[in-house]
Amino acid sequence: METNKYYFKLDLLNGDKKVVLGNHDKWQDVPELLKYVKGVSGMVDYKGYALTHSPIHPSEIGQYIGNIHAHIHHNNKLADMDVNRMYTDKENNPIINTKGKYHNVDAYLLDFKPVILQQLK
Repeated sequence: METNKYYFKLDLLNGDKKVVLGNHDKWQDVPELLKYVKGVSGMVDYKGYALTHSPIHPSEIGQYIGNIHAHIHHNNKLADMDVNRMYTDKENNPIINTKGKYHNVDAYLLDFKPVILQQLK
C-alpha cells in the first residue's frame, strides 16, 4: 500500500481536523490519515450545511441551509451550470430551488485562502 507522503503536513494546521473524502481518495489510506486528523467521512453535517467533496443532488438540498463543496474546479457557482434549469416544471418554475444553496470552496478558486462560514452566507 502506497500512502500519501503529504499527510504529515496536516500536523502544520491548527485545530481539530476532519477530512471529507473526495473522488480520488482511497479508503485503504484512511488508517494512515487518521494518525493526523480527528475524523474521516464522506459528508459532514455542520451547522445545517452539508460539507461534501462533490455537490449533493438537488433533491437533497432542501434539508440543508446549503452545500459547501469543492469538486467543481472550473466554475465557482453551481447555479451557473444547468442545475436550476433541470429542475423546473413545464412553465419553467423551479420545482427545487437551488439558488444560493451551493458554495464552492475549491482552494484553487479561492487563491488557497481560507474562508469563514459567515462569508458564504
